Amino acid sequence: MLLWIARLLARLPLSWLQSLGGTLGKMALALSDNFRGKSQTNLRLAGLYEPTLMRRAADQSGQAVAETALLWFGARERIDRLIRVKHGPFYEDIQPSKQTNHGSRVKFSHEKLKSTK
Repeated sequence: MLLWIARLLARLPLSWLQSLGGTLGKMALALSDNFRGKSQTNLRLAGLYEPTLMRRAADQSGQAVAETALLWFGARERIDRLIRVKHGPFYEDIQPSKQTNHGSRVKFSHEKLKSTK
């Protein structure tokens, strides 16, 4: 059943997925004492606790969950159109995976890792 739902979500436009995910994240914050408590604890431990930031984090977490359905079950061509890597020390190492229909392979060089510190 969950796979069927994820495959269905993967067909929705990205903006719909983001809106749906954000709404679900905020609902989880409002309805789940466990989620709310862990969110508060994590933000407090980081010295960042503010109710506005907690709501924003819940929104972003929900969006990430919804977007995962697209990344796992969406058509490769659609994913390639949506994802853009514009800068970063590893930009040239990102290339489509040849072994599967989905995903990318990223090779990290130890020299590049050292130079970014």
